[in-house]
Amino acid sequence: MFFSASDRAWSLRIVSSIIKVFEVRESAVCFAAKTLASKSFKVHYTFYFFPSFLLYHCQMRMHPSMCCLLILLLLSQWLHAQEERTVKGILLDSIENSPIEKCTVQLLEGKDKSQKKLSDAKGLFSFTTKADTVILLFQHVGYTEKRINIYPQKNNKTVDSIFLSPVDKLMDGIVVKTKVPPIVVREDTTEFNIDSSMFEPYDVVEDLLRRLPGLEIDAEGKLLFQGKPISRILVDGEDLFGGDATFSLKKLPAGMVAKIQVMDTKTLEQLFNGTPSDGEDKTLNIKLKEGNKIFGSGDATVGTKNQLEGNGMLSLFDGPRKVSVMGTLGSSNKIGLSNYRSGPSSSFSNASGNYSNRWGILRFNSSYGYNENGNTNRLYRERTQVITADTSFFTKAGNESDFSTSGHRFNISGNLFIDSSSSLDINLSLGTSKSNSKSNALSSTWENGSLRNESENRIASLNNQQNIGGSFSWMKRLNRKGRSVMISGRFNTAEQEGDQYSLSLNTYFKNNLPVSGDSLNRLTKTTASTKSSAVNFNYSEPLGKDWNVNIRGGFDFNNSSNNREIFNLDSSNHIKGFDSLYSAKIGSLTNTQNLNASLSYRAKKWNVNTGMTTFFQQAIRNLQGKDLRQDFLRYAPSVSGSWFPAKGKTLTANFSATTQQPSLEQLQPVPDNSNPLYIRLGNPNLKTSFSQSYGLNYNFSEAGTKTSPGTTLTIGIGYSPTSNQIVNAIFYDEYRRQTSQYINVNGVYTMRGNVSLSKYRSKEKTYQSLMASLGANYGQQVYFQANQLYYSRSQSTSINLNYSKRTIAVKATNYAVGLNSGISRNWTPADMKILNTERFHFSPTLTGSAKLLGFIYANLSYQVSYTKINYHSSLRRNDEYSLHQVNNGLNFQILKKVYAQSNISYQYNTSVPEGTPNGAFNCNLSAYAQLWHGKGTVNFTASDLFAQSQNLRRVVGENYIEDVQMDNLRNYFTLKFQYNFNKLEKREKKK
Repeated sequence: MFFSASDRAWSLRIVSSIIKVFEVRESAVCFAAKTLASKSFKVHYTFYFFPSFLLYHCQMRMHPSMCCLLILLLLSQWLHAQEERTVKGILLDSIENSPIEKCTVQLLEGKDKSQKKLSDAKGLFSFTTKADTVILLFQHVGYTEKRINIYPQKNNKTVDSIFLSPVDKLMDGIVVKTKVPPIVVREDTTEFNIDSSMFEPYDVVEDLLRRLPGLEIDAEGKLLFQGKPISRILVDGEDLFGGDATFSLKKLPAGMVAKIQVMDTKTLEQLFNGTPSDGEDKTLNIKLKEGNKIFGSGDATVGTKNQLEGNGMLSLFDGPRKVSVMGTLGSSNKIGLSNYRSGPSSSFSNASGNYSNRWGILRFNSSYGYNENGNTNRLYRERTQVITADTSFFTKAGNESDFSTSGHRFNISGNLFIDSSSSLDINLSLGTSKSNSKSNALSSTWENGSLRNESENRIASLNNQQNIGGSFSWMKRLNRKGRSVMISGRFNTAEQEGDQYSLSLNTYFKNNLPVSGDSLNRLTKTTASTKSSAVNFNYSEPLGKDWNVNIRGGFDFNNSSNNREIFNLDSSNHIKGFDSLYSAKIGSLTNTQNLNASLSYRAKKWNVNTGMTTFFQQAIRNLQGKDLRQDFLRYAPSVSGSWFPAKGKTLTANFSATTQQPSLEQLQPVPDNSNPLYIRLGNPNLKTSFSQSYGLNYNFSEAGTKTSPGTTLTIGIGYSPTSNQIVNAIFYDEYRRQTSQYINVNGVYTMRGNVSLSKYRSKEKTYQSLMASLGANYGQQVYFQANQLYYSRSQSTSINLNYSKRTIAVKATNYAVGLNSGISRNWTPADMKILNTERFHFSPTLTGSAKLLGFIYANLSYQVSYTKINYHSSLRRNDEYSLHQVNNGLNFQILKKVYAQSNISYQYNTSVPEGTPNGAFNCNLSAYAQLWHGKGTVNFTASDLFAQSQNLRRVVGENYIEDVQMDNLRNYFTLKFQYNFNKLEKREKKK
């Protein structure tokens, strides 16, 4: 419920009184400004404006307790007095982990005040100071100079370890280089040191990553590290081209790279406070060599099937200033810069640019992109849908589509490093897009040899979309280590409108004879709007050496609407009437306030975190002109604890709870019958779901040595129940028309367990690894059949084994063997005839590469995937199929600068759509020559010489099997000219 007038008046009186105190304080500070440091004035000046901001939010029905709590946190920063603090640490060699003696350490307290000492034989140093923040400067003839910011503490007893990197030493004209290992692991960061033996001239970063152990690029182009996804790619710590990986991976020369760093992805708050993340998501940073860099490339391609393509890229990297432009223009069956996979015929034009620089305390980054793509495509699909153990139906479908899209995007961001303890980040993005599509689909559904329905759908649509968004984040470390405040905000506005013309013709059969049918010819006009904004705060306060309290809160505002108007058309496509039965008008206005308090304890052997989040949400939803008002008060507790019994051993237990609100689409009460074979229903009575998660994990890690391998062991179990879970209930009628509706169900849970063991050994640049994992899952879900809900059970077990040996070098000998196997079962205990399915999967893999006869580099891979499905039915046949894939590649040198390459693959599928051969043999040949001292190449390619490329894939779900085949180009030839250049000018260090 909303707050009463007396509550609001009470809140406003308190806030107004506090603001008056701030105003008096402001006068006093202005009077004494000459005696105050400029930084102190900036801090006070910043805090002065927040009470007025809070007063505005109180008028917007903010909870009084939240308002007062935030203001009291801000007021607490005025009570701090100057105290003498201690700064101490130990200096260690980053490679040998040994103490560094007689290193000059300077403590810089201000412009004219500093202290200087030398580290002792154990690498120790110590200072005392009254400053809130200081800078430590480390200088040693054998190590790289280093500066760090320190926040001194009173009675500090901890000794921080500080690592310095060795540098090359010059003695009597002889350069003695420090040997740097290829891979260095520190905490959550794995660092690969790159040298010239790891890449060939004019290789790009993507070629380099394929040679590094632990890094993989899957068939869809997604980047993985040790099986975990890499969601963010940086260049020297910056997002270039708005985070688009096309430039970073496919355009950046490998020769410009000094290091590849893979680390846990963290939020701004985690980075600022130095707190760890869960480690399930990774960030890759490409650290470039020092110096001015100018590089670029240009190419042109022509082909025998209307292929025409041109690419260009130019980049200038001069210290912090980075300028890049690139573009593509062509007609081809390739993936363009926008990563859009086109069909048998396509056209595309893309252009983008990026500029970033740093001026003093400001770091600036901006990018612009334009894309225009179009393609035509043909797709064929066969799907077996299982309803019960004895019942299934089979659908054949074909689709022809013509799609085009264009859009602009613009991103700008600024990072202002106000001083050594505070920063301000601002981001702004704008985008527009326009799309136009046409499609024609035909389908038929069969059951037990009898035809159930036939359908034809023709759709033409036009859509326009605009959006603008932004965010800011201000972070401040206060006058005590661990004490910090963070205030952030965001806004987003999106508008979308579209027109869709659809014609649907459906016929329904009994005993293979038509008995009924329906047709729709309509125009659907859709407009959607979303406006959202949020302000959040976070305050962290240490309560001693080991304890810390964290208080955070936020205010979210969201206003969204979705209007759908449907008009029936006549045979001439003229409007003949408004369809009020299926038109919908939906609106939602929500205001959410949240407050979280957490307490953490960190010691040598223990790490415990506990917290509680309170959500208060006011929602007004307008469904077909009727207001639905709901107030939600929700609690989400969280507890986690870690015990460190010995070095490298960790035992962790955790508990958390979350809630999920139904979306507008799920709540809307009007049926969506744009395709009469797939009718969708909303449910205005949906409730908020509540999920809990319990986990217990054990981790053991031991670094390898020259005589023993490194070991990593992980054991985990978990339990996750959900109440009021929102699920999509699907039902079929006798003609196999599908109707779906969102509903709430209880009793859903999942239990899981896993054990993984890995051992690795390294010698120089050769790495061997052995990995084994075992996983098991058991749970209860829901299953729908004949308009009834059944609780179903599921269990699965998987085993994965992999051994590999890899050398980080060009054309090195590498090999790997792997096995992926598993068994799963799904059944309904109440009635085993409804669902009782077992699936067995077995897939061994073998890959290898080696250099032969001194001039041939060969690679070979073989994989077989075997699957057997048992339905436990006497009325239907079990499914059993296997897929064999063999790939062979040869790269050999004919003359000094002339090379040839072949790629031969064979695929055999025991179960394919009707009319498709089981086996497919694909052969691609190419020859290329280097020109202009290796800067240019000419490449002739013959693709799919035997015209057998199928582009066929199979997808197996819990209750369906689907084969999808997409049309693609066959048997064509291309000729490509390419020119590359790069220049690296190393800057001389100032003496």
